[in-house]
Amino acid sequence: MPIKASLNHQLLRHAYTDWQGVYLDKAARELDTNRENQRKLQEDLEQKKLRDYTFGKLKADQMSKLMVSSESQHQGVQDYLQMMGGQLVDRQSDLINMYQAGNLDSTQFAAESAKLQAQVPQIKGFVTQLDAGLGLYSTGLAQKNLSKAMNPDDDALWRAITDGKGEFKMDDNNILVYQGKTENGDDFSFPANKLNQMPMPFLEVNSFKENTLPIAIKLATPVETKLPDGTWTKQSMGIDDPRFKETIRASFDTFLDNNGGELALRSLAADHAGYTRERINTLLHTGEFEGPDGESYANQLEYEMEQDWLAATGQQYQNYVTSQFNAQMENANLQQQKFNAERNKLPQFKTQGAADRYKKKQILESFPPPTLENSHIWLEGTGWRITHDKKTNTPYLIKGNNQKTARKLTPEQLANPDRLARVFAGLAYEMGPSQVQFNYN
Repeated sequence: MPIKASLNHQLLRHAYTDWQGVYLDKAARELDTNRENQRKLQEDLEQKKLRDYTFGKLKADQMSKLMVSSESQHQGVQDYLQMMGGQLVDRQSDLINMYQAGNLDSTQFAAESAKLQAQVPQIKGFVTQLDAGLGLYSTGLAQKNLSKAMNPDDDALWRAITDGKGEFKMDDNNILVYQGKTENGDDFSFPANKLNQMPMPFLEVNSFKENTLPIAIKLATPVETKLPDGTWTKQSMGIDDPRFKETIRASFDTFLDNNGGELALRSLAADHAGYTRERINTLLHTGEFEGPDGESYANQLEYEMEQDWLAATGQQYQNYVTSQFNAQMENANLQQQKFNAERNKLPQFKTQGAADRYKKKQILESFPPPTLENSHIWLEGTGWRITHDKKTNTPYLIKGNNQKTARKLTPEQLANPDRLARVFAGLAYEMGPSQVQFNYN
């Protein structure tokens, strides 16, 4: 049978009232939420600005740590420096972008960033090394004194570096590598953090003769020496003196210390002893070598170069001593020639007495005007002297202690150098006014 249905209006009225409250409550909350959303957007914007600022500071800080500052006199090195700095900055920027995008976690980012930053001081050292090498190589080229002992491959490497044929690239491990090709087509590659892998150019050292001459002169220079009998004399060190050889050997050790050790040995052998590079390498790798006298050497090349050093010094010593003796003999001959020339200038006399009087005249005319103070100049070697009377203090001229020869000097004579000179000439030289004249006044 059909069902009669009718609406419960009372129930509907209650339901409407309930839902109307829900709608009104929702509308009220939406209004509050909208106001909150405005504040939320403002907060989010402020937070984003702060984070962007912080991130910018982080990025700037990371980049600043990669600034490589250095000065070089070689434009090529400065270009390399900019190239390296650019590589580091670009790579750091990539890391920051990957970190921001979530492709790297903080640990990975920190590790890779630290690796980049650690290369900055290494790069500075590398640039210093590169700069020094270019300076040596360019100097050697200009002065034509690059050592012949340099390996041809090293020569080709530095030619390539000088010509700017190298470049810096970042490898897969974020390490800067300096790489390129030489003119021979050979590859070269050096990590910027491994400086000792780059062979440096080197110049030839001075010759054996140039190095040993100062030592030979020192050995030949006479010094105060105590003889076995206790007396002192001035003499040079003899070649048979045990100290002679030891002094030379010590000078060789000093030379090696001051000139790069093995590099100095290589240069001596290649540039001055005529050794081939093959022979040099063979002798360098003999291991410890014992000389005939029982002395130990680092290798056979050191022994042979020391023997050449000893021989060169000994020869220089002999040459110097001989040259000094010859110089002394030459000087003596020159003095004799001058004496003979002066003697030949003298006038010829018929008698010895006339010659003696001429000599006395020459001597007297060379003296300064006489006084009591310089009388010793006039009277030296004649036997005559000036003394004074003990009671009156009157000066007088006397020969030795012979009172019979004593002659008082008057105030007039002492005041007039012409008169005093005639007194000295007459008594001490037996030269009268007709033989010598004075004109001091």
